[in-house]
Amino acid sequence: MNVAFTPGSLSLTAYKLNLNGYEFLKANPNPNPSAFTNVYYEKSQLLLSEKFLGFFMVPDNVIWNYNFIGLGVVTNLKYTLVPGAPKEFYH
Repeated sequence: MNVAFTPGSLSLTAYKLNLNGYEFLKANPNPNPSAFTNVYYEKSQLLLSEKFLGFFMVPDNVIWNYNFIGLGVVTNLKYTLVPGAPKEFYH
């Protein structure tokens, strides 16, 4: 899933693995991200609903909304996710 924050809007795009992508990941469990090209996935339908079935994955550290940090964002930051409820937007 791709999420893009732009002034005044939010854009969501969903992708799914195709058969080539499944076979590639089966043969290469830890691939280099640059080797994973668009021949391995395709766009998928995305449905938004007020009813959420499933769960949320949230960062296990204190910082959760990197949109407010500005220049403090580190693009190669490593973190782990845990199941949980997201905090309110301006929390």
